[in-house]
Amino acid sequence: MDNIPSEITSEILSRIDFDSVLPSKQVCNTWRAFFNYISLGVLFTVPYKSGENWEARIIYADIDKLIDSDTILFTEIPKNSSVLTQIPILLSKPYPDEELIIGSCNGLVCGMCFHRIECGGGGDGDRGHLTWGTPTIIFNPVTREFVRLQGTNANIQGLQIPVAAGFGYHHSTNEYKVVRIYDEYIGNVMQLRKRVRKVQVYTLGGGGGGGWRYVGNVRYTFYFPGIHANGSLYWVDYSTGGKIIAFDLGDEEFQSIPTPPQISISLNSQCTTILSFRLRVLGGYLCLVHQKPGICVDIWSLKKKNTTTSNSCSVRSDKGNFWFWTKEFSITWDAPFRDYDLITITKSNVVLLRCNFTTLYCYDLRTEILSKLWKDDANSTIFDATPHTNSNISLKDLGENSVILPYV
Repeated sequence: MDNIPSEITSEILSRIDFDSVLPSKQVCNTWRAFFNYISLGVLFTVPYKSGENWEARIIYADIDKLIDSDTILFTEIPKNSSVLTQIPILLSKPYPDEELIIGSCNGLVCGMCFHRIECGGGGDGDRGHLTWGTPTIIFNPVTREFVRLQGTNANIQGLQIPVAAGFGYHHSTNEYKVVRIYDEYIGNVMQLRKRVRKVQVYTLGGGGGGGWRYVGNVRYTFYFPGIHANGSLYWVDYSTGGKIIAFDLGDEEFQSIPTPPQISISLNSQCTTILSFRLRVLGGYLCLVHQKPGICVDIWSLKKKNTTTSNSCSVRSDKGNFWFWTKEFSITWDAPFRDYDLITITKSNVVLLRCNFTTLYCYDLRTEILSKLWKDDANSTIFDATPHTNSNISLKDLGENSVILPYV
């Protein structure tokens, strides 16, 4: 094997099915190193109707194979498909457009489950209800290990309604953490008198105590799961005039980072919605995606070192740290589109996007050409996409009492 070029070895080993990964690691050091970090890909969450309820399939796709493939149906995956692999787990969701995956980090995936409380007062015989999602599970698609986080049931004595969540890793502590932010209302369901927005952290493996730990109160307004980059979780906060809020997974403290001076994030603006600004990670850097309907989509990266370009500007966080925003590129708005969502970027500088919530596109940074990945619209269903890197990190080795998922 040592005499075979590395690119050929990688191509051969990448075709090994998930069940053969663990024994294959025992063959030699070269195979072990490869399987510790298999490939860059995407997890697609694809909803479908099951009776009166919505379920969601989770499907993994290798980025390079996906881009080079012919049209693929998410609903009809061949058993011998070299591009798509269905993960042996099904998630329930109240509506087809609800996000189910909170985040993926080093091969581990954090998902949420939805809770429903009957709260009365709906009128016309409808009791009324509240529905929300909370981080509940961690799983590894490669090892098929699965664990349900302890203490995630709702506390109905007050009323705890999750607001946001995030999942990530901090290298200095070598710990994986789940963060949940929720509103706790004091009083019964029909008389919500006082609201406190609380933050809790769950460390995989316990971290000296286990379970959820209370770390403080906040007043931020978040609408989406936190984005993990370089040991921190990031959100767009709409309650402070549009700042980026970073939660350091090491010291477990928040800091506020201003957006570029050219950008004002405010829901009071007629042209601004919660989809006008998204946080994503491209090339290892946190990025702010700014949609300007009918004009363009601007992508800004956040770095701790100045790139000294004409498109860069410095900002100072509320803790006195200097950060630098750089406008990396812009995509001209195509008239039929309602939404651009960046997924990830390949080694060949091709950006994978989801457009109009249903269609995959590629944007070549060298040619500045946006093209539909598949020529026809075979996949017309709404889907979510999460960047994911396969690995063999074991939940059991991290100290969790995991189980092995059966095949769906």
